[in-house]
Amino acid sequence: MKTLTIYCALTLLVLLVALLCGCQNQGPFDPSIRGGVNEVGQPRSAAIRAPIVTIPFVPVVPEVDLGVYQMPPPKDGVVAVAADSQYIIAAIGGTLSCVDSYVDYNGQLVTRAATLTIPPLALRNDGMISMSLNPTELAVDFAPEGLVFRHQIGLDFSVTGISELKSGAPVNFYYVNYTNNQLLPVSYDSLTVDTMLGNVNVYNASILHFSRYGFAR
Repeated sequence: MKTLTIYCALTLLVLLVALLCGCQNQGPFDPSIRGGVNEVGQPRSAAIRAPIVTIPFVPVVPEVDLGVYQMPPPKDGVVAVAADSQYIIAAIGGTLSCVDSYVDYNGQLVTRAATLTIPPLALRNDGMISMSLNPTELAVDFAPEGLVFRHQIGLDFSVTGISELKSGAPVNFYYVNYTNNQLLPVSYDSLTVDTMLGNVNVYNASILHFSRYGFAR
């Protein structure tokens, strides 16, 4: 439980940094950001890219093993966690993206990339949206936690260099809920696994509310 508490604190710290960076970069009201127009007279939302945050790698052993794949420990003991925050105009929508990489304890390069596409009118209200790559699991975290959409939004998520996937163990994409010990499958357009290289990719996974989503057995 103590380890899980430390992990939760680290995850919240990553999201907090992303939100603070977003607030600091917005500055005074700018019509080109909130509901304004771009160079060709089209409306746009604010794109705020938070810096990659480096934190100590703390392995987490959940009280109940839901089968979520774990990130391999980094060689140098720290992991870089990418995060992205944007102020999204509900009528316009927007895109968030995160990419990070590190070398694991076996010298294998591990990379992760996630893109969240929010269509127009999927959000009920304008607001700040955050996405971060989970530091210890093959998963993506979103904030605000529990946010529900009018209709589905799409997530593309790929991970490379995971030795555990080379065993040919089953893989699917899930909504992960440790509070209720739930692992619920998510619909998607495609999911591919390369057991030779240890790569896995899900395309256009259907996200109906914000929580944690990741690869599991």
